[in-house]
Amino acid sequence: MADDRVDADGTLFVCVVTHVFVHVYSIMYTALLPVFINEFQLSLFESGLLASIPLIVSVTFSFPYVLFADKINPKKSIALCLFMSAFSGLALTFAKDFISLVVLLTLIQLSSIIYHPLALTIVSELTPTQRRSRALGIHGAGGTAGVAIGPVTL
Repeated sequence: MADDRVDADGTLFVCVVTHVFVHVYSIMYTALLPVFINEFQLSLFESGLLASIPLIVSVTFSFPYVLFADKINPKKSIALCLFMSAFSGLALTFAKDFISLVVLLTLIQLSSIIYHPLALTIVSELTPTQRRSRALGIHGAGGTAGVAIGPVTL
């Protein structure tokens, strides 16, 4: 029984750290908007699109995604999410124009959508009922921490 709790706590820790990083990357670009405006000579309208399009695509994708999220392997999907974030973040440093910025920032946002339902499944299934609310709260706090530190990490 104690080993099960250690395994669950370790998995929760990994999920929380992952959640922090998912949100660090998904919010960091808002702090970079002035840099993008300057470097790519974006108009105010284009910068608004740069801030909105990834989120609009993300919301549009999230509704159909959650319909079949239970049929997906959570661990592999979380690995895909982290790979998408890392790849998109690295590729973003090589962006040459507005379109490439939008596409790569959208991929970062989509990785966040892939992460959430599956991580919540993992946390819920590994945590005993009497500790589930606390575990989900800790997991949520990790995401909030990522949102808070994302812009500062630049």
